[in-house]
Amino acid sequence: MPVYQPMPCFRSFALRPTPVRTIVGFLGLYLAGIAAAADPNSGVNFLKEIAPILTAKCATCHQPGKTKGGYQLHTYNAFMTPGRSKEPPVIPGNPNKSHVFRLLLARDPDDRMPQDDEPLPETQIAVIRRWIEEGARSDGVDPDKPLSSLIAAQGQPAPPAEYARSIPVLALAFHPDGAQIASGAYHEVILWEAASGRPIRRIQNIARQVQQVSFSPDGRYLAIAAGTAGRLGEVKLYDNSSAQLIRTAASASDLMTSVAFSPDGRHLAMAGADNTVSVIEVESGAPVFRTELNADWVMQLAFSPDGRQIASASRDKTVRLLDAKSGELEQTYTGHGSVIFAVAFPRDGKAVISAGRDRSIHVWQESDGKKIGDSGALPAEILRMVVVEDRILSGLSNGEIREFRLNGKRVEFVRKIGKHGDSVGALAAHEPSGRLATAGYDGRIRVWNLKEAALEREFSALPGLIVDKIAVDRK
Repeated sequence: MPVYQPMPCFRSFALRPTPVRTIVGFLGLYLAGIAAAADPNSGVNFLKEIAPILTAKCATCHQPGKTKGGYQLHTYNAFMTPGRSKEPPVIPGNPNKSHVFRLLLARDPDDRMPQDDEPLPETQIAVIRRWIEEGARSDGVDPDKPLSSLIAAQGQPAPPAEYARSIPVLALAFHPDGAQIASGAYHEVILWEAASGRPIRRIQNIARQVQQVSFSPDGRYLAIAAGTAGRLGEVKLYDNSSAQLIRTAASASDLMTSVAFSPDGRHLAMAGADNTVSVIEVESGAPVFRTELNADWVMQLAFSPDGRQIASASRDKTVRLLDAKSGELEQTYTGHGSVIFAVAFPRDGKAVISAGRDRSIHVWQESDGKKIGDSGALPAEILRMVVVEDRILSGLSNGEIREFRLNGKRVEFVRKIGKHGDSVGALAAHEPSGRLATAGYDGRIRVWNLKEAALEREFSALPGLIVDKIAVDRK
């Protein structure tokens, strides 16, 4: 994509599903262009012309864990298999008798697909009709492989060489040695010198919205969670020193929102808007478990200090504690009563700290899920949170960065560290150097000295005229 496209507003972009009409706005011209440009004398290609429509417009309601009408279409075979209606979704050669195609044309909004959205453009309906008339071929794609992974394998658009305006920066991480900061942008992750703010490298071929980045404890690996809401999600694992892609650790039909390395660096936990939490072995990529216990998006993951448990904060208003080896549910916390954006463990691992839309930090026992204490109501939603020693550092939707101290059963307010624009989109701490990095809607990174609660430096997180000085990696 040669020109940078404006992003949705920060709140919808970062913290809840991008509205379907926003997705249509981003993809509509692209998909319509495919259909309009198709040569009527050539066959319709399933992967290039049909699968993008299905993943953008249908997969959110028809995928594993979200099988509306008992029907899935996350793979070619699933797309061709009837749901509870028992009617064939597609009859090759006959679109008018194909149940899915008839639903695309239905006049009643309660029957028409997609529901709760505008009808498909005529150009897209025409290309689907042609595909069915031509035999509804899979064109050689693996019929049991997720469409999102097949689309992702084709590669991502390049980010702009120079950003014309700011976009929300939602992902930050310090390298364990404190010398580098990784930040997310549009279809890329950028590495910066922490001391100077000088860009080091751009890692491209990343999905559109970078939600989280994480370095392994030894600094060898960089994991990136990203995606396009309602269309695809992915987690990619890179060798940090060479920027070589090691593997795509996960792919999904919706955003991947969080990644976390285990304390020993041997395992990687991943979660996303498909409500799942999964864990793989870092070295081999072998799966450990995958679970769908959450009833809505998983917003953040955290390993306990001993690596025995994983906490998942969700839009379903719960935090769930999972056994890190089996994925079995050990505890559920329901004390917030609202969307939970952030979760962390104190150093002793005997409690869990969570926060979110109810504007309060809760501390609760991992043994029985009972609340120990809370911060009381803060002036804004708590979007991001990290724990450093006995301190809780929080980023709020009004831009404030607040520090609290965990003192036994009390969450004590310590001070305001500063303010980052109008909303804190990302937060990262480097404990050995006593530094905190923040980012947000303004597209800037600010580095704070925690001892003095003072701003040390700030710089643009989006390359401009200095782009030629950055080594670009598109692996």
